[in-house]
Amino acid sequence: MKTTLHRQDFATKLGPLMAVSSGKGLCALEFMEKDRMILLANRLRQKHTSFEYEDRLDAPLDAAGKWIADYFLGLFPSPAMVPLDLIGTQFEQSVWNALLEIPLGKVATYGEVGRSFACTSARAVGNAVGSNPLSIVVPCHRVIGANGTLTGYGGGLERKRWLLEHEGFSVAGTKRTSRVERRVAVPAGRTATGMQAAIK
Repeated sequence: MKTTLHRQDFATKLGPLMAVSSGKGLCALEFMEKDRMILLANRLRQKHTSFEYEDRLDAPLDAAGKWIADYFLGLFPSPAMVPLDLIGTQFEQSVWNALLEIPLGKVATYGEVGRSFACTSARAVGNAVGSNPLSIVVPCHRVIGANGTLTGYGGGLERKRWLLEHEGFSVAGTKRTSRVERRVAVPAGRTATGMQAAIK
């Protein structure tokens, strides 16, 4: 029996994005290029052996559309505004959750992402980052190499550069200097999360 997944396409300054929802939450957001679509289909089959797309704007897709519009306007809404239904292994989800904690306007290395949840393999973290099915919302573009280089990005390095600059991180010049300091606020009486502590 085929699973029906809802989809909507959204135009952006960086090209069209396809958003996919399981009905429970957003499970994919990908740039609409042939190689990315093939990778996305393979990822979705890990959970849905047989599926079909239906062009339908459900609640998660509606929330995603508003989030994308606000993001590109420079309003930078919280990813918490979008219900997520991430498809991945327990390790991958640990990495993706760590990515969600990298503050706007800052970057982290693969090693720093791993240390935030006691993983010592930057390579394993890199593989999980590369498997992230939710571009921009789960900010894999904020991860850079240990030497400060941008390294790879599924959407292409020019898009990665644009996203970082859009968020206030100066790619040119000092490798790790943020042009606009935007930290995630930690309420009084609470400690920083693993990811926030790792990149301070």
